Order: sequence, then structure tokens, then C-alpha cells
Amino acid sequence: MQRKPKSYSSSLMDQIPIKFLIRQAQGLQQELGGLHSALLRLLATNYPHLCIVDDWICEEEITGTDALLRRMLLTNNAKNHSPEQLQEAFSAVPVSHTQVMQILEHLTLLSASELIPYAEVLTSNMNQLLNAGVPRRILQTVNKLWMVLNTVMPRRLWVMTVNALQPSIKFVRQQKYTQNDLMIDPLIVLRCDQRVHRCPPLMDITLHMLNGYLLASKAYLSAHLKETAEQDRPSQNNTLGLIGQTDGPEVTREELKNALLAAQDSAAVQILLEICLPTEEEKAKSVNPDSLLRNVQSVITTSTPNKGRGEGEDNLLCNLREVQCLICCLLHQMYIADPNIAKLVHFQGYPCELLPLTVAGIPSMHICLDFIPELIAQPELEKQIFAIQLLSHLCIQYALPKSLSVARLAVNVMGTLLTVLTQAKRYAFFMPTLPSLVSFCRAFPPLYEDIMSLLIQIGQVCASDVATQTRDIDPIITRLQQIKEKPSGWSGIYKDLSYKNGSRDTGSMDPDVQLCHCIESTIIEIINMSVSGI
Repeated sequence: MQRKPKSYSSSLMDQIPIKFLIRQAQGLQQELGGLHSALLRLLATNYPHLCIVDDWICEEEITGTDALLRRMLLTNNAKNHSPEQLQEAFSAVPVSHTQVMQILEHLTLLSASELIPYAEVLTSNMNQLLNAGVPRRILQTVNKLWMVLNTVMPRRLWVMTVNALQPSIKFVRQQKYTQNDLMIDPLIVLRCDQRVHRCPPLMDITLHMLNGYLLASKAYLSAHLKETAEQDRPSQNNTLGLIGQTDGPEVTREELKNALLAAQDSAAVQILLEICLPTEEEKAKSVNPDSLLRNVQSVITTSTPNKGRGEGEDNLLCNLREVQCLICCLLHQMYIADPNIAKLVHFQGYPCELLPLTVAGIPSMHICLDFIPELIAQPELEKQIFAIQLLSHLCIQYALPKSLSVARLAVNVMGTLLTVLTQAKRYAFFMPTLPSLVSFCRAFPPLYEDIMSLLIQIGQVCASDVATQTRDIDPIITRLQQIKEKPSGWSGIYKDLSYKNGSRDTGSMDPDVQLCHCIESTIIEIINMSVSGI
């Protein structure tokens, strides 16, 4: 009987400095022969979170010529700074930043292996850097030193950092997580202090760890599945007695693993998208999440900036904008690595306020055009609304033939829903989707006739359902017909019309009356857009 080979425990593997040994083998390839390539193959198979491309690029920068020139400038003062002195400097941060800044600058001249004794002091004091008044230069230097340490001791560094960035709650003892805890539940990384979400240098570190632990979790579950499958196979053969039935449970276990990983990835994406939403305080400062899309569109449509906007709206030099860009970069990598994550996230839905940000900030969002027809076909009204709003932003960003065909499909679906929806559902569906028709016309002028006909049909259906307010509705329908027949005579009046409509008490209006006024405003906006060419 063949004995099953024993595997090393996870606690033992955690003690082995794998990345450090790989770097040593890389520098001694001639002496070690083909050992380095074999180690890389094992690393990519069993520890994919240690093979992140960004880490290899960062490692090349650290071990390159520039790093060698910097070390030539190394003074004796840099070598004399001990971890105890660094701890004292961090303790004095609330009073003075000079000493800690000098020590950190000297530490940047050290090699990665020489920085290892300072790792615990750096990570344990990260929570102090979240206080107000800490200079940005200190945060960026800590980020730089962390990335250098990440090339030699990533796993231990991640655990120390996650534990250091936990929220500090009075009278509550902080839990110390282990490497195994973080591989089983990577979302622990995002349970950090809320102030990290508005500190870009530390948020960059958090996203780096999250990406690594998501990859580590996949490898951990795959290895666990193989180990338990080997243990369960003899018992299955004895109990079932049929060879053909032994594959059934294995398929189910694989599907359960994939479902768990998909839920894990989508939960991480949803949490990151929620972080992108501005807080109440940021809303009071006029920080608008869709300003990124408008800035991109202004570059595309005109060569001169729009001087009519306020400084706060166009100001991109804020922590929220930088965090949004970091998150969009990570989401782009996740969508490219597995497009099914993008499909799952958009079928789940997220706040429509984030659509301008995600479409403009995530370059891979164009893959959503593949499944938007399926999303529109869902029976839930909320998903249909979300699909049309998403499509309107995609059409502006990607005015492609494929976008045109999907937009035409959306207009046809809206016309079909008009005939089957009740009054309440009709109001709930068309009020948020009518502005999307303006985007369709802006991106694809050939849809103008179909969209205008759809708007007239919606107005006629609303008018027919309001028998008691016919006098109020009939003039609107008449105006809509005149606007469609002679659009040139109605250009330029949208501002006056919106002022009149805005002055009305829409809360006391019938839903169909409100919808008719919204239709009229939409038509005028389309006409003004087509006349002005913007």
C-alpha cells in the first residue's frame, strides 16, 4: 500500500522567508544552476499572491541602477538610526515631525534586507499617521518604505499592517489576526480604521494587501479542496460502491468553491465602490463623484475648459479623488483577470451616483456591453433601470457600433414596457430613465427619430390615463407634437422652461402629470443639445 506523503503545516511555511530566498536565488543563478526557475514555478503555482506583477516591477526599481546610486550617498547617520530611535521619533509626531522625517529619509537609502529590523516599528505606528496634521511627505515616505519591505517579507508585513490599521475602540480589545485568518477571509483587510479610506498612501497599501489576499484565498481553497478530496475518496468508494458516482460530489465541491470565491470578490468590489461615495461632509464641500466623467468629456468635446463651473467641483487635488483613482485601478485589474466579476457586480447593482465614476475611471468597463442586453431582460424593474443608466454612460464613453445596437435595443425595450407597465411602475421606470435618452441622442444622432417618437408615445399614454386633468395635459401633448414637427423654433427655451417647471409644486401633482413635464423637458434638452452640437 502506497503511503500518502505528508505536507508541511501552514505555520511552518509562514516562518520561511520565501520571497527573500527567491531574491537570493535570483542573484546566484550561475551558482545554483536551474534552481531559480524551478523555485519560480513552485512560487507561481502555490503562492500566486507572491507573484503580483506590480511587486516584480517595484523590485526591479529597488534593485536597479538608481537604487545603487542612492546607496552610494549613504552616510553613517543612516546606519546609526536604530528601531528604538525611530519609535521615539514616532512618539513625538504629535509635537514635531522633523525628527521622524529625517530618520525616514535616511532609511530610504538602506537596502530591503537592511530595513527588516525596522518593519515592526513602521507598521505599529501607522495608526498615528492617520491623525490630522501629519505631513503628506511622511505618509508617502512610509508608503515607499513599506513597498521596499514588501519585496523581502510580504506575508509577515501584511499581517503586521492589517493588525496595526484596525480601528481603535475604547474598552474593546483588538483581535490579532494571523496569516491563516486573512487567507480564509480576505475582507478582514477592509475592516480597517475608516480614516484609511481618505488617506491615499495608506489606502494604496490596503488595496495592495487586499489584492494579495484575494489571490492567496484562491490558492488556499484550491489546495484545501485537493487535500480533502484525497481523504474523502476512499470513504466515498466504500459507501457508494459505484465508480461512476464518485465524480458527483467532487463537481459539487468545485462549484461551491467557485461560488464562494465569486461572492468573496464581488463583496470586495461592492465595499470598495461604497468607499468611493462621498461622505456628508464631502458633499457639503461640493465634492461630486461624477466630476471625473465631466472632466473627461470636456477634454473630448472641447479644447477649452468650462469656466462656468465652481472651483470646488473641478478640483481634482483631493483625497477622495485620489482614493477613487486607486480603487478604479484595482477594479480594472480584477475585471480584466475575470470578466465574470464585472458581470456579477453589475447584476447585483450599486448606487447610480457611481456610474459616471466607474465608466470614466475603469477602462475595462466596455465589457459591460456584452451582458447589458441580458441585464435589461431581467424581470426586476430596478435592474432594468440600472442597465439603461449604465448604457447611457457607456454610449458617451464608447460611441461604438456595438453601443449603437445595444442603445437601439434599449429604446425598443422601453417602448415595449410602456404598453405593459401599470401607472405606478410606469412612473417609477421612466422618471429615472428619461435622462438616459438625452445621452443616447448625444452619442448617436441616428436614434433621434426613434427616441422622439417614444417620448410622444409616453406622453400620450400618460394623458389618456388622466381623465380628470385633461385640460392640463392636452396643451402639453400639443406642444410635444409641435416640438417634434418644428424643433428649430423651440431651441434655447429650455432654461426658461426648467425654471417654470421647477417653480411648480411637483409633490402635489399626479405622477402622470409629472412624467409629462419631464418628457417635455427631455425633448427640449435633446433639441438644445442637437442645435448647439454639445
